[in-house]
Amino acid sequence: MGETNQKNVNKVLTYAKENAAPNSIMYDPTIHLGWQLLQITSEDDQPIKLSVFEYALNDDSVIYTVSDENGYVYSPPEDQLKGTTIDQEPISFKNKFKSYAMIGLVLFVTFGGFFAKPIGLYFRDLNDPLRNAAERAAESFNEAREELLLDWQEEETKLGKIYIITNDTATDLQVTLSPNFEIYENEAMIGYVQVQSNADQINQFLARKDTAGYDLELHIGEKSIHLMNLNKLAEEKRYIVQHRFYHAEKTIEALTETIEKKALRKFSYPYKSKQEQLDDLSEEQQAKIIFTETELTNQKIEDNLRLLMGPRIRLDDPTHFFYFSTYNKYISKQELQAKLTSFNSMFLKDQIISNCCQVQEVELTKTAPSL
Repeated sequence: MGETNQKNVNKVLTYAKENAAPNSIMYDPTIHLGWQLLQITSEDDQPIKLSVFEYALNDDSVIYTVSDENGYVYSPPEDQLKGTTIDQEPISFKNKFKSYAMIGLVLFVTFGGFFAKPIGLYFRDLNDPLRNAAERAAESFNEAREELLLDWQEEETKLGKIYIITNDTATDLQVTLSPNFEIYENEAMIGYVQVQSNADQINQFLARKDTAGYDLELHIGEKSIHLMNLNKLAEEKRYIVQHRFYHAEKTIEALTETIEKKALRKFSYPYKSKQEQLDDLSEEQQAKIIFTETELTNQKIEDNLRLLMGPRIRLDDPTHFFYFSTYNKYISKQELQAKLTSFNSMFLKDQIISNCCQVQEVELTKTAPSL
């Protein structure tokens, strides 16, 4: 490792020591035997470099370490790990870019004032170009919306019922289908321009619908979680495990100490005050992991970040619920039932699974997408 790189790692290491939770310790290779050097990458395959890793272990200890310039970090054996928190690149080593947002604001205000009066005058003429443009935009949007609703109805008819493996048998589960895109609205746009933009966005989805796919939301009472993104062009079948749970008291105590000790980063997103972070600890938590057919067959998650941040299901805790199904392709009840043994050995391991974890049939609720 170069001298500059080592200096950067040392700076992050100093930051980690200064912001560590009480009673926690730093990783020590002479003490923490069996740890492996892993490269941790983000979902877009970029190394998570110069970041602080906070490992909560099964013995309730908390250990900190940092990743180098290439995202390599020492990590504990999986059977010792309870959870992982990553403070990604807490120190900037690059020059900050200047912001030109104010220039944009000045231009917007200037041109907004310039055009305000003419727009009002043009609409007095029934044959003016803006009125015609507004009518064309409305017609374009209605045509696009109608085509989308017809496509959505066709997809919904094909699906019928959805199958999941879960330990949540008491809740009334429902599934809704929606196109995988959201209408982006810009308050700065003139009305008919926004309408035309909405039409364009719908048409863009329809042009690539086989790639973008349709999303399935699993509704659990008043809550909902993303369950599937059905993709016609996907080659290998992928699976998902969604996990919802509440923190144990010991975990809340440890995390409370961490939050109260850690310096508040005002420029993080989404911004939350320390009190909001503390309040969140008592709320329901969610974790998920998406993995391939190959990974399920081989019983091994290849990506280290997904492995670290994935669910830790405890069947003996009545607040833990999981939902396992395919992510990108439809699966029948018989096909999913055949995956039960592989799922149990990969995620439930040695836990008692009697009277648990059966394939559940969920009706698709006919709720048209809101446009």
